[in-house]
Amino acid sequence: VDANRFGVTGFSFHFHLTMDCTDPSEGWGWPFLFLLLVLAAAYVGVGGAYNAKVRGLSGYEAIPHLEFWRDVPALVTEGA
Repeated sequence: VDANRFGVTGFSFHFHLTMDCTDPSEGWGWPFLFLLLVLAAAYVGVGGAYNAKVRGLSGYEAIPHLEFWRDVPALVTEGA
């Protein structure tokens, strides 16, 4: 990357990739995203089932840690 394009003089950056990014069989990105999705589904499923059976909650109220998830947009906006 030529840093002069960004108004910075005297610097140049060179990147050398050792992995062919076009081959989906290499790397850990897709398996990681799949695992993250499975864990999120398990979190909501198991937590919701627990809240429904043990606490007697139903509908949206059975979502685990509901108050936290309602506060997430405000927390992101504040930068917390």
